[in-house]
Amino acid sequence: MNGAFEGDLIRPLGLVTMNFGFAEYELDSFIERLASAGLAPDSWSQRPIGQKIDLLTDAIRRLDQSVQPRLDALLGEARQLLDRRNALIHGCLLSGGRIVSGRTGVKEKVTSVEDLNSLADAIFNWKERLWSYRWRQIEPLLETLTSIAPPNKSLERTREG
Repeated sequence: MNGAFEGDLIRPLGLVTMNFGFAEYELDSFIERLASAGLAPDSWSQRPIGQKIDLLTDAIRRLDQSVQPRLDALLGEARQLLDRRNALIHGCLLSGGRIVSGRTGVKEKVTSVEDLNSLADAIFNWKERLWSYRWRQIEPLLETLTSIAPPNKSLERTREG
């Protein structure tokens, strides 16, 4: 029975999807916290993930630019993982690991169980690094900010200068 699922692409694809859901949840939780501190708009949750990444960048830039380089590295990696995930999820995964896009001009790709497991691991590890960044670098800054100004006032102060 051990080899019964050898080459089964559905299970690791499910792991990619599940881990990406965890990563998006972590991103949403981070932005929700920034919104509660007045650094992100209340409408953030209605936006696609690419715009959420932009909101996170803008909020951190306003909060403290010294922590921006680490965020830039994390978000650059997030965009690459998002592109890889989108190719799988929005393409058609066929036998033999062939991925065919419905869009004209997009070349056919090939994946494997190992590739999918590697992507799932990369997504999970990225989510963990985002969590660590938030709690080690950003939350202490937010605690300082909210002890100085009540929540949702910091954004107004930033806009006013």
